[in-house]
Amino acid sequence: TYTIYNTTGENVTELYVYAVGSSDKGTNYAESGLKNDASVDVSETMDASETEKATFTLEYKTESGREGSFNTLHFETVPISLIAEDAMTGATPLAFQAPASK
Repeated sequence: TYTIYNTTGENVTELYVYAVGSSDKGTNYAESGLKNDASVDVSETMDASETEKATFTLEYKTESGREGSFNTLHFETVPISLIAEDAMTGATPLAFQAPASK
């Protein structure tokens, strides 16, 4: 399970988590719009014999058109924050942590 937090500073309009290499992105977890400071839980299920080698892509798009992706998620339970462009310290558009409480 991934708990994905939107800390981009704007609404996220597209959010997908899918198997690396798949042509089917599956469910858009932000289909109704994921507001800034909101979160969504994404659960993937698979056979236990497949979990160690499974790799997923997380892909998102904001209402301004900014896109981000990460192609090496593993089968795990982890918080993920989609971060604002000016908060990035490198090329990765996300952080593996929940946002700090306000």
